[in-house]
Amino acid sequence: MAKEISRTFDVHAGAIVVRLQDSLGRISVHTHYVLKPDGSTNDVAKALADAHTETDDAALKVAAAMKANGWDGNQAS
Repeated sequence: MAKEISRTFDVHAGAIVVRLQDSLGRISVHTHYVLKPDGSTNDVAKALADAHTETDDAALKVAAAMKANGWDGNQAS
């Protein structure tokens, strides 16, 4: 499961920047703007949940493809 390892608030950009680490140890950065261009509020909680789900799905696909090609699950194999 993807784990949030940091969250910063960029007030000037109106954004929340989240770093996630997936089950393979890979780190990804996700920027979520709190306002839409028309000034209405974005659903940041949903965007963060979606980022977790997408990160988890990507890690599962990479792991499956690696295992299909002989990877034994160890990082250094």
